[in-house]
Amino acid sequence: MKKVIFALVVLGSSAFAEIGGWSSVKKINIGKNIFSNNCAVCHGEKAEGRANFPALNGKGHVGHHSPKKLLAQITNGGGGMPAFKSKLSKQEREAVLVYLHSIWPKRVKHHYNKKFNIKD
Repeated sequence: MKKVIFALVVLGSSAFAEIGGWSSVKKINIGKNIFSNNCAVCHGEKAEGRANFPALNGKGHVGHHSPKKLLAQITNGGGGMPAFKSKLSKQEREAVLVYLHSIWPKRVKHHYNKKFNIKD
């Protein structure tokens, strides 16, 4: 299977580093399926956001938050979002992050990677 060169190394012990360093097309697809089944009802099928739920497709404020903070939000919920700690495994929550990062516009991804020292 074709590998997506998506190094997730962020200064020491970030959430992306915990994913395992590299992402495959398989991991992106797993994240997409999890997103579709758990997140799309609020955030939209294409992560475009709905009503009071933020866009996660790179066009909203999500790119201002570190990978660690995004993973904590998925894990613990808050601000109206449910916690997924007991519903999804750590690897599944991380796969959602990998998927979201993969759909961001190139410009947003470049800025984010630079800001958080992610080697893509």
